[in-house]
Amino acid sequence: MKDLKKVLKKEPIAFIPEYVKDKGNLTKVITKDLEVYYLRNRLNTVLKEMAKKHLVDINVVKKYIGDILGGSRVLPLFFDAENIFVPIKVRKPLNSNDSCYGYINLDYLKLDEEKNLILIDNKLEINVVQRIETIKGYIKRAEIIKEGYINTPFIALNERNTYELINRPVTKLDMAILRHELLNIKKLLLKLKNKKDKK
Repeated sequence: MKDLKKVLKKEPIAFIPEYVKDKGNLTKVITKDLEVYYLRNRLNTVLKEMAKKHLVDINVVKKYIGDILGGSRVLPLFFDAENIFVPIKVRKPLNSNDSCYGYINLDYLKLDEEKNLILIDNKLEINVVQRIETIKGYIKRAEIIKEGYINTPFIALNERNTYELINRPVTKLDMAILRHELLNIKKLLLKLKNKKDKK
């Protein structure tokens, strides 16, 4: 078993709850290099630590995304523009406390409609317990969040754009994006401070 914080430094692209014989309820983490790690921590704990790593309040993010997408219970997770995770139902829970949804990075998720499963980076197969059409809906929601983030109006290309935006109503998505931009600035400042302290 690997230490949670060490695994999160390896750029995770998937978090999968899994029952493992003689070990119980574990969280499988797949990294960008397609390395697989098993953690004793429950999925919710792992996701909260991932949020801390990105200086994000996961409950606030869920609320904003719920408001944007219409308040569905099953929502994508947003940590930053490169870490938007799609919820996928990967198992049937044995009891009410078990997570049944895993989360896979939007940029690494592919569908195999013939086999009714998903592929991570076109290589690792993950079995699912829901229809592909349902997963397509979840992917679409994640794409809406990503598109909204990338097309943020806060980065004005010229002075004219800036004046045009003054009279545009601020949306909840705008507020969520602004908050994340401020958190990204905070992350950068912390990194610079840590580098300075090491010298």
